[in-house]
Amino acid sequence: MKLPWRLKLSRPAERPFLVLDLGTARVKAAVLRVKKEGPEEQNHLVIEEKGEASPLHLEVLGAAEQKHGQHSFRGRRPQQLDAVLETTSLAVEKASLEAGINPRRAVFLASGLIRIINTKVKLQRTDPKKPIREGELDRILQEVEQRVHPAAEKKAILKLGPTKEENSTPLRLKVKSNNFYLDGKSLSSPLEFSGRELRLTFSEEFCSREEKEILEELAANLGLEVFHWSSPALSAISFLRNFYPRGIIVDIGGNFTEVTLFYPEQIEGGAGFNWGSEHLNWLLMREFDLTLDQSEKLKQAWADNKLERDKENQLKGILKYWLQILFLGLEEALGDLASGQSLPEHFLLCGGGSFIPHLRSAFLAYPWNKNLNFAVFPKPHLIQPLNHNFIRGRRTRLNNPAWTGVVGAAIEKGDERT
Repeated sequence: MKLPWRLKLSRPAERPFLVLDLGTARVKAAVLRVKKEGPEEQNHLVIEEKGEASPLHLEVLGAAEQKHGQHSFRGRRPQQLDAVLETTSLAVEKASLEAGINPRRAVFLASGLIRIINTKVKLQRTDPKKPIREGELDRILQEVEQRVHPAAEKKAILKLGPTKEENSTPLRLKVKSNNFYLDGKSLSSPLEFSGRELRLTFSEEFCSREEKEILEELAANLGLEVFHWSSPALSAISFLRNFYPRGIIVDIGGNFTEVTLFYPEQIEGGAGFNWGSEHLNWLLMREFDLTLDQSEKLKQAWADNKLERDKENQLKGILKYWLQILFLGLEEALGDLASGQSLPEHFLLCGGGSFIPHLRSAFLAYPWNKNLNFAVFPKPHLIQPLNHNFIRGRRTRLNNPAWTGVVGAAIEKGDERT
């Protein structure tokens, strides 16, 4: 797939930085650099300086992944911190050794870490003929925040789930106002426009205070200075929205599947459930008395069409059960995220579990529009970052959909000087 338009960054960040994706089955680490050089090409990142475009590309200096121990995670949350620290340290060390440098500033991704709460607000201006100036807009946004934040915080508590500490409030990471409408007209910003009725969406990103403290401790033990926290699915939006105006990102991890919706002007993210590719491994291990490595080899042989028909039929029965739970979880997550408008028509499959045999055909066969509001029946797409040649250097390291979030994080934060 070729880029239909250019990915925009405001300025080059030529110093390398680390992107760390703490998956529930594997941890992935990549040392990356957004580099400005060479002539303009067909597929590339670009920046704009003084009205002129300058070609950029994403350079992979080093990348590595390391598998966690079988009991390191419970769902999406670390259970054995010492074991998680060991595997994460190994992945960072391998990526740094390959890159020949050891960057300390990092982007930290963790599945299900962030929950976005969107609140739609409508208000009436007292002087509709007067253009909106910066001071008035600031006062409006402050009033909106004071009005909607308490209710949004209560929603975040419910969405993020229980904590060990009673009355623990979630940590708010980011606030953003978007989807401006003035007297029904859509605007990227209402500044200098006049009108009576102003509508907007107030978006707040929350995370569990307790969970972030655990991840901060992990980062500190690794000697990392984290300048951005996110999740793989949310970060992937910065990459995928350049090819799809609307989409449902389904990041199938080892023990957790994260679901995020995005539209041209809005993101609904943070839903998920404890089900992933490791659960299929456990089903295979129990059914055929296998080790974990043997179950992985069995899945690979199935994907390569190297199994006898009887064995393949047995696996189809197990996969059918695994898919039933996956799709029920997806339906519940999508119902939770749905904001009244029709759901996007693209399932964008990423994460290590997206390589499971026959997954896309199962998505096509499932009656998604029976219980959910789809205007167009959704099609599944397996995301392959290496299909896009703006990624350079040791690009083959990012050789499967599990690295989609890492690429998105680099695009999203590469414009910050590191």
